[in-house]
Amino acid sequence: MQSENSLDLCQAVPEYLNPEAQEESSKRLAIEHFRLEDIQSMSPEAIKAMQIMLQHGDSVGIWKTPLEWLTTASRFESNAYIDLRARIVFYLTPLLFSVREQSSNNSTSLFWLERDIDLSVLSLSRYLLLLRVGPSGQGNAGKNKPLKAGSLAQKIGNKRAPAMFALGIFKRHINALSCADECLPEPISLHTSRQRLAIA
Repeated sequence: MQSENSLDLCQAVPEYLNPEAQEESSKRLAIEHFRLEDIQSMSPEAIKAMQIMLQHGDSVGIWKTPLEWLTTASRFESNAYIDLRARIVFYLTPLLFSVREQSSNNSTSLFWLERDIDLSVLSLSRYLLLLRVGPSGQGNAGKNKPLKAGSLAQKIGNKRAPAMFALGIFKRHINALSCADECLPEPISLHTSRQRLAIA
């Protein structure tokens, strides 16, 4: 359950701890104040509070990771600071280019496209939080354990998840172009994306 003072609790992670201990300490702190089953329906305010507690920034849609939590090989600004909307749009743009003429003449589908992108940013934020604290790893060493913050940022937050959400948005956009307003699809959800996103 979320604490009313959760925004201040990020200060409870001691700075003197080594990076691995800081990561683990922030995870335990978050688990104490948020239930895993509530993450998929979190409000933007709750997403922000949990991000702060986990040391992943204080802006919804911007996923930050301390540089020292990243492996030496992945210690780049692009992994430490991820604009989730920008990453979704990066993967979505080439897909939309193939239907640019239809899209530019359909204001209704453009409205739904923007809405899907906005909602996908929230769903992706929730997904990253879930992977950060919930059982999500695979393999003998990481089975049923949360993903390490560095791997989460580099492999999932920066690449796989935005690409998967972009594909889902594109398919809904194509649907919208080929049918009337009453058959426009529902926005992409965390549930449908979780089923299709493979985590190595």
